[in-house]
Amino acid sequence: MVRSRKKFWRWIDPMLKSRQCRWVYARTGRGAAALFDVKSNDELHALLNGWAEIIPAHFEIHPLIDSAA
Repeated sequence: MVRSRKKFWRWIDPMLKSRQCRWVYARTGRGAAALFDVKSNDELHALLNGWAEIIPAHFEIHPLIDSAA
């Protein structure tokens, strides 16, 4: 799993730099929590599939809205 975790951080680093992923935190024990800023469900779907190809994962999706809206 260590190799997979390192691959995950290399995979997500460009998204952090471009702000497509606003933040990602490793969770205690196993897993991570991330906030993606995407324009469509298709874009999110592609990201989650890419993540799952690196590390088998269970995803919980919580859409957020702008409080001014």
